Amino acid sequence: MAKIAGILDLDSYEGWVASRPPIVQEVIKKYPPNLLYRLTTTDQIVTIYSYSEDGTVTVDVDHDLNPDKPAGVTVFGIDPDDLVECDIPDYAKHIFHTVQ
Repeated sequence: MAKIAGILDLDSYEGWVASRPPIVQEVIKKYPPNLLYRLTTTDQIVTIYSYSEDGTVTVDVDHDLNPDKPAGVTVFGIDPDDLVECDIPDYAKHIFHTVQ
């Protein structure tokens, strides 16, 4: 698992999560925004951009993480169950510094 960002202010983060609708809270707890994911349907490496009230997520498909794909795009309507946590590929380690 690659934690790509730290949560600097845990109280603010928890307050933000608590202010979201219940379905969004559930998705955030299962799929936090500070991890790197592989989209199982396309094998692309993605980061979560946003959470929707219909239980889906919007993801960023960054070209640096997916060099064999077209330039980066943002894709909405992704079923979060199609995401699996993944490590940073060796070719992309220059992009992120993992955190504890």
